[in-house]
Amino acid sequence: MHQVTSLTAATNKGTSSWTRTLTVPSLDFDATPPAISGASSKVVKVEKTARHARVNYTVTASDAVDGTVSAICAPRSGSFFRVARTRVRCFATDSSANSANASFAVRVRRR
Repeated sequence: MHQVTSLTAATNKGTSSWTRTLTVPSLDFDATPPAISGASSKVVKVEKTARHARVNYTVTASDAVDGTVSAICAPRSGSFFRVARTRVRCFATDSSANSANASFAVRVRRR
């Protein structure tokens, strides 16, 4: 059961707002975004002559209603990262279109 406490409606004379309760039996609305975990910064050391490194990481997402949902990150795990600091951005969306995002840094540096 879900309750809506504030509604806004358009009328031919403008916009009207009122407060009521809407109860829909056997229908639950999911308003909670997924939780992203594993988005933590890391340092990868490479040989002095290296220009890049293949970096693997694991980022997951879970949702209270949908369970496990896909976490999509860019650059992807397993990509080559150049010797520098790179920001990885991740997001996850559940079946109710609630979304969450996270980011972390990957620093590739020479020894």
